[in-house]
Amino acid sequence: MRNIELFCNNKKFLYDGYELKKDNVLFEEMGEGLESRVFKIDDETVLKVYKTSNEKEKLDEDMIEELSDIETNRIVLPKEIIKTKDGEVKGYSMDYVEETETKFFDFTKEKIIRELKLLKNDLIKLGKNNVEIGDLREENTISNDESFYLIDCGDYLKKESETTIFNIRLFNEFLIDDFLSSIVFDNSRDLRTSLDKLIKIRHRLTTGEFIGDYLETVNEFVRRKIC
Repeated sequence: MRNIELFCNNKKFLYDGYELKKDNVLFEEMGEGLESRVFKIDDETVLKVYKTSNEKEKLDEDMIEELSDIETNRIVLPKEIIKTKDGEVKGYSMDYVEETETKFFDFTKEKIIRELKLLKNDLIKLGKNNVEIGDLREENTISNDESFYLIDCGDYLKKESETTIFNIRLFNEFLIDDFLSSIVFDNSRDLRTSLDKLIKIRHRLTTGEFIGDYLETVNEFVRRKIC
């Protein structure tokens, strides 16, 4: 594939489908997914450049612009649109989040709860803006010494009405599948009984609007609901 010119935030880049450069300087590729490649431009910005494949639906200009106007704490949203000289949307920029060896479960229990609530509040804010997210898994997050961030929500879908309940249910699934399951395996005295309880908790969390704010500490929750 020959180089094509891409424009973002009044800057011109060259992209050949695999490498991104500006003034003959190659940018570091941070990751690759089904729909795009992600390049680090500087210590503050990455560019998510679409591939030519149509395997997944990509964000259009209107959706990128709408998401860029929503302020979040722990979900990294699009900022500036990437276009060709003919105006075709080819991706978007996002804030760069540095990953360190510090993982989510290395945080204190109090901080884990605080960070989960910040993520939940972001999901509620997206829901109130009629935005439904498609995916929330630990694999789509980045952790560092400060916090953890959701850097890939899968698809962002614009709906005709508020999507808060859906986003909350997705948060609760994350709470169970990526968070509490690990606690169960670490703390259980009777694995079968604990897993049965976990299934009941998952049903409660994912069939209503309950968010789990009573998680004052991880230990209290485990002692009361799992062990």
